Amino acid sequence: VYPLHLLFKLITDYENFNFKTQTIKWARSNASLQDARTLINDRSLEELLNDEKQKFSEISNEEFTSNSRWIFKADDLNKDSPIILFIHGGGFNLRTLEGHILGLVKTFRALKNPKISILGLDYQTTPESKFPTQIEQLLYVYHKLTDQDGFKNVLLLGDSAGGNIELILLYQLKNQLPNLLKIQTKPKGAAFLSPWVDLRIEKKGSVITNEPYDYLCYERLKIL
Repeated sequence: VYPLHLLFKLITDYENFNFKTQTIKWARSNASLQDARTLINDRSLEELLNDEKQKFSEISNEEFTSNSRWIFKADDLNKDSPIILFIHGGGFNLRTLEGHILGLVKTFRALKNPKISILGLDYQTTPESKFPTQIEQLLYVYHKLTDQDGFKNVLLLGDSAGGNIELILLYQLKNQLPNLLKIQTKPKGAAFLSPWVDLRIEKKGSVITNEPYDYLCYERLKIL
């Protein structure tokens, strides 16, 4: 059993979490889209992991595909090894953040299981890459990992926008839509961290009541 509930707690325990929260809240309302991305993170997963590896030696940073990298890779990785495929959030506009990596590092260490590997999807973001690019890239990585390379013990973990495309992958597994890559192998499990399920942007309900607390305000979501 993967104690994935630890992930959110460990991210929010990060000593700089409050500072980064305020940075995101400022950027969401005051900065241009590109400035906000630069301020928060506009590095590729490879560049981010290269920096984070200086602090966390167990990070692998080995390429799996052009849009995915091993964050942690077991030394004796085999077809039955447990693998977490992590799909980051960020409104489809932000890339993987330091907080994501820190949460995964602490979760990896808490599991105390050297057989576990974590693969990160580094999908292309908006506005440069439009729908359904992100879905297609997830489907390709999952298809290669399972149907092509034969890994049988894969758990999906999607955060926010990543949870959205994770749900589409699960839907595709069941329905095999003709315009998307057909995949055959079911994951061993699927977990979600605040998945962005409803992409309709309407200024009502929680969008209004949670305005002081949400990372992304109505105006920024409309841009995304």
